Amino acid sequence: MIKLRDKVITLIDLAIVLNKNTDGIATDKVIVLEFNRLIVGVLVHSVSRIYRISWQSVEPPVKHASDSRITGVVKMENRIILLLDFEKIVGELCAADVMTELGQKQLEMSPVFDRSAKRILVADDSAFIRQTICTTLRNAGYNVDEAENGEEAWHLLNEKLARSRSTNTDLRSEVDLLITDIEMPKMDGLHLTSLIRKESGFEGLPVVIFSSLASEDNKNKWKSIGANDILTKPDLPDLVSRADSLIQH
Repeated sequence: MIKLRDKVITLIDLAIVLNKNTDGIATDKVIVLEFNRLIVGVLVHSVSRIYRISWQSVEPPVKHASDSRITGVVKMENRIILLLDFEKIVGELCAADVMTELGQKQLEMSPVFDRSAKRILVADDSAFIRQTICTTLRNAGYNVDEAENGEEAWHLLNEKLARSRSTNTDLRSEVDLLITDIEMPKMDGLHLTSLIRKESGFEGLPVVIFSSLASEDNKNKWKSIGANDILTKPDLPDLVSRADSLIQH
């Protein structure tokens, strides 16, 4: 732990988390992160520079990558930059038990309708968070499809729309709700939401943004783009109840 501006925060040694040998290298820099309503410090060796990168420039990690803590890859000049999944890192160290407990509380609630006839699409680039969300929804009785980023979710939605049009059925026969993160490779959740609101075939599809960046200012912005509801990770108990409300609306 360290004391920062009169607050005591958890300090994570990134080298230990990543199982890297750093003998002889001093770790004297701390990067402070705030997300999921948590503030943590990450102990690192150095900070070379700060980049502003569009999510369109971020590629998903290769499927056979051995480290599941990598959530994206950026090719820049003569460098390859790996984006770490800090939600997974912090979740494994600090919040996994809490998220499981929250999900269990939700499961104690009786279903208000037959969820087995309903299907939800979840888009999140963090495998850890996506698995947690999908497991909670499936345990509650929902059918769940998964997408690793906004681009993949957009392709899946268009396939579902095409099938519903070819069979002359309502889109709800294919998908009842989209739950999306904001920051994802290829296409972020805001661009995905705006595309959905521009396509006439998706006008009745509810969109829930489930993000660790849900400040009040961001919530107002996201609702203006077309989000029906916004949840701050890791609000798992509210996740199923909000889904119930939107799907029944």
